[in-house]
Amino acid sequence: MRRGTWFFMRFKGALLGAVILMSACSHQPERAETSAKESTAAESIEAERTEAESTEAHSEEEETQAKEETKPAILRNLGVDTSVLSETYYKAGDLNSYISLSPDYEGNTDMFETGSLYISLRKGYDEGTEGYEGSAVLVTEPGETEYSVDCEFYGSRVIDSVAGYMEPFGEKLQGEAVISFKQDDESGTVISIGGDVPFAGEYYKESCIENLDVRERFLGRLELSGLSAEKLGLLRNTIYAFHGRKFKDETLQAYFDGRCWYRPETEPEQFSEAVFSDIERANLKLIGMLEQEKKEGKEDGSGEPGNMAPAAPYVEFLEQGRLYGNLKDGRILACQVSWETGLGFDVKGANDMGGYWEVEGEISRPVTMTRAQWEEVQEGGTAFLTANELTGERYCLRYEKDSGYLYYKEGEEPEKGDTMVSYNYNTGLYELSQLSDDTVMKPVYKGTIRVAKGALEGGHVTAARASHNAMEILSGAPDGWEQYGGNYIVYDPSGCILAAYYLGD
Repeated sequence: MRRGTWFFMRFKGALLGAVILMSACSHQPERAETSAKESTAAESIEAERTEAESTEAHSEEEETQAKEETKPAILRNLGVDTSVLSETYYKAGDLNSYISLSPDYEGNTDMFETGSLYISLRKGYDEGTEGYEGSAVLVTEPGETEYSVDCEFYGSRVIDSVAGYMEPFGEKLQGEAVISFKQDDESGTVISIGGDVPFAGEYYKESCIENLDVRERFLGRLELSGLSAEKLGLLRNTIYAFHGRKFKDETLQAYFDGRCWYRPETEPEQFSEAVFSDIERANLKLIGMLEQEKKEGKEDGSGEPGNMAPAAPYVEFLEQGRLYGNLKDGRILACQVSWETGLGFDVKGANDMGGYWEVEGEISRPVTMTRAQWEEVQEGGTAFLTANELTGERYCLRYEKDSGYLYYKEGEEPEKGDTMVSYNYNTGLYELSQLSDDTVMKPVYKGTIRVAKGALEGGHVTAARASHNAMEILSGAPDGWEQYGGNYIVYDPSGCILAAYYLGD
């Protein structure tokens, strides 16, 4: 019985007692009147509480419905999280096989409302190995989470593992696959592919796979310097676990058995290190060297450049990506900013802070607009977008059939441009890009930035190539005027920059 109902019944009993007393003792009218008033008050309280509960339940229902309406049609139909459209999914037990999903517009300019889903399938990561490339399209329907689709695929050969290039060969083949989507409390969306196809298996999103960077890019010494010998050892064995190696150590085996992506397949005695890629071999060597230095107490004192300092004022503008270390014990090393975050700084006049430099710089984020603004533009209106968070400067965006999207400074005449608009499924906002300048960015912070001594910088289309070609930003005191920047940032918990890679054309 709810508390409010009990409250009313208690006073109902008091009222009954008062009526009996009033019948037997007519000289007590005031008591009966008081009891009647109390009963009325109780009924009023109960009614108010019932109404409040009903309103609250209704509000929650409306809020849930509103959230669903703000989801793209694909996500609403499948009942899955945004990771389906924003992350790469890797096959459990074989991380060389992975899929990515994107809306299939079919000529529909509203990528938000299309229910057609394009799936890109790929196997092959190590240079010289053979794999496959394939694709499938499925049309999602409300409430349906399992689909039978025809897939096309053909053989491919990896010709450059660092740059990520593959060369197709052979005739295209077809196969029927059953693709299902399910929600897991810990892993989020899990994609299962069944049928007589080479890519059958369970796929987990990249954010569920700890330390995935150890196989995707060359790590720097600074990134690992804050880890203990124990955590370095775990990171080293993670590379072996990625390839399905079993472990003699019961603690290690139990740890990896708890990882959704791990499939124990190869006995330690039968495992061959020939399966490692160049990136994995390089990282194994570096991790092993630092691990031994930690055990022998031969640390060079360069570790944890900014960990002991208070959080920098710009940390809130850095997106948190993958982490090294263990979140539970608070000793994380670094996380990468894999989404667009512009960073630029001038090392002239840098201040030496011991383990790091303080330099003047700027951080920028993509120019965005809401769905309501996008709809206004589609209907012929003009959206006013903040182009500089520091100055409040605004730009206008409008759409013309002959010219496309026009993005121009408020108060000026527009010119025919090359602006494009895309929906970010991760943030729920629309972003602008230009063929001449990629993502349109806006300054959000200007001031002091921490750059670790020994920090790396490099540039290429891929993170693997950028890290492969990385050079140290500053090896000593800055001399002269130099500028650095990037949009793929690695930093420690305080915001100290450990690496700045520029990934672009």
